[in-house]
Amino acid sequence: MKKISFFDATLRDGEQGIGHLLSNDKKLKLLPELVNLGVGSIEIGMVTDEHSEKFFHEVATSDINFDNTYIASLCRLKLDDIRKTISALNRFNKSKLNLLCVGSETHISKKFGSEKKDIFIMLKDSLEYISSSNYNGKVTAILEDSSRGSFQLLEEKISLLTSYHVYDICFADTTGCLTPLYMSKLITHFKNKFPSVKFSVHCHNDLGLAVANSISAIDAGVDEVQVTLGGGGERCGNASFEEILATWIHILSATP
Repeated sequence: MKKISFFDATLRDGEQGIGHLLSNDKKLKLLPELVNLGVGSIEIGMVTDEHSEKFFHEVATSDINFDNTYIASLCRLKLDDIRKTISALNRFNKSKLNLLCVGSETHISKKFGSEKKDIFIMLKDSLEYISSSNYNGKVTAILEDSSRGSFQLLEEKISLLTSYHVYDICFADTTGCLTPLYMSKLITHFKNKFPSVKFSVHCHNDLGLAVANSISAIDAGVDEVQVTLGGGGERCGNASFEEILATWIHILSATP
């Protein structure tokens, strides 16, 4: 039986949906419920200002038992953000600094107004900074908009990440444009190309295919899926934790 890990992003990406904004008190009430569900990793936000730093401190000093759970923070490729994130995550015994990397030529030109070489320099500088820091947790990477990126660009990005010993890498279907068939092709190609990497997926639901794409990725061999409770999140939401779990249990029960 294949074991799938869940990476819950309800407290970060999930609250970007209209009407889903959560207070710190509500987040602290939800956190132990996610832990009790056995979620492997929980992304509790980004560390960019005093308010977010305070929340990470509140979580770290709470009485919640995180012995079997990674606490994660999404982090932009900005050295000041990385410094703040490392300071916040070092309060936890198990943590993941989740680097937000550029995964498509479209984002390089349209979102950043930049060129590929400059984006690679930004990533390399960030990895160098982390390597020379006192960070004591894991470093992971999410390739934003990688569903629209060329395989050549993604291969170059993954090669750079693995050269800095980053072996947990997530493909993000940021605009929700993928189909299950293309997802299967994407995962199969990169698992064969980089067998030492633990791949995961982060699917948005703009075309109503976030769950289907996540299941297709699991079938193709990913080890982890990123989800939110009830599928909440930006625009049309993310892949629903409950729907993926129910579908996967049904698939397993029906398998001879």
